[in-house]
Amino acid sequence: MEATNPRKAGALILNNISMFHEAIVLMEEQITENVFEKFLEIINEWIIKNRWSGETEWLDSENTWVSPEDWFIISDKEKIKIAEFRLEYEKKERNSYDIADICGCGDSRIGFYFAKGEQFTNKFFNSKLKNISDKDIEKLFFNNSGEKYTRLFLPILLNNKDLSTDYENDDFEVSMKPLHNALNILLNAKNVFDPIVKELIKSVNQ
Repeated sequence: MEATNPRKAGALILNNISMFHEAIVLMEEQITENVFEKFLEIINEWIIKNRWSGETEWLDSENTWVSPEDWFIISDKEKIKIAEFRLEYEKKERNSYDIADICGCGDSRIGFYFAKGEQFTNKFFNSKLKNISDKDIEKLFFNNSGEKYTRLFLPILLNNKDLSTDYENDDFEVSMKPLHNALNILLNAKNVFDPIVKELIKSVNQ
């Protein structure tokens, strides 16, 4: 996010360089890691509870996704993922910290995309998404990401004041409610996206 007056902002930083240095180190080495460890722990517990598949490797490789078991097929004894809800940045080009993005004050937002399996082209996948009504999308709180090949995006926005209180108390119950809400939306979203996934499966089996 660009500063309103870069020169004044730069002067302020230089005038308080020791404090800003400590803040950056704390942000990179402790705050982001602690918050996202809890964030990913909640997703992992949700995967197990609902008997879905998924990975929660955001801190290591930004690879985090969830998918119900019936969104896979078995081909030549190999489990193939047809579609998924993938945690990603809404905008790829960004210069902000993850913790800023997840609180809605960075260059992007973080949330779940309804994403295709690797075997499908963007064009083919997009043609299937057109079968989902705008009304259904709005009910699920998904947004049109504006990508050339439309991908439906469910933003997750944590309240920074709640997060501040929870971080200090080492108890993230209140601040992580938006994540819990988003995961519950994914459960409901499955029913809306199921017909699309069935069409994708049919195309693979043809």
